[in-house]
Amino acid sequence: MSPDPRTILGQAAAFARAGQMDKAIEGFRLAVQLQPALVDAHRMLAMALIQAGHPDEALPSARRTANLVPKDPHAAILLAVALQGVGQFEKALAAAERAIKLAPQLGEAHFQVANALGALNRHDAAAKAYSRVLELDPLAVEAL
Repeated sequence: MSPDPRTILGQAAAFARAGQMDKAIEGFRLAVQLQPALVDAHRMLAMALIQAGHPDEALPSARRTANLVPKDPHAAILLAVALQGVGQFEKALAAAERAIKLAPQLGEAHFQVANALGALNRHDAAAKAYSRVLELDPLAVEAL
């Protein structure tokens, strides 16, 4: 009997919550290997790799997540974060703008647009995007 990818995913998530990122990443990778179309496995692998400082390794799973669930704004945000992490700011901006099209009231999408614009030295546009984040969520201190 082969291991259940969802069980492995749950165990890996527990490792991530405990701060054991190497074990978490290993588990998420195994879940992806066992069930390549499992969105949660790709999403969690990408998030763990980004958190561990490996956006280059996260990018394939972030892309796969966005491709598997193209109408999920959070998948587009994840892709934007990974792209920013590898310095692909124009592509990150496009991914974050896609998230806004999917969910215009999602502050995190506007925040990622602002970050990408800032990285592209489009500071006036970035300031407007950060202002929009604060309009949507006045407690979003990261936008200050």
